[in-house]
Amino acid sequence: MMWLQNIGLLVKEAIQSARDREEGQGLTEYALMLSLVSTASVAVLTLFGGDVNELLDTVVAAFPGGG
Repeated sequence: MMWLQNIGLLVKEAIQSARDREEGQGLTEYALMLSLVSTASVAVLTLFGGDVNELLDTVVAAFPGGG
């Protein structure tokens, strides 16, 4: 979870540095989009990670010599 806090700090710094400049608008939008995608990815992996793991175990077991 420490890396998630670091991403939050990086996004905060990017927003603060670009706040007063018009050319920073694109960077701010990019940082907000990146934080949204990161948060959504963590949420999806948390919710479905176990199911994906079970599916992969089933596929491995179907092969000869599989676990």
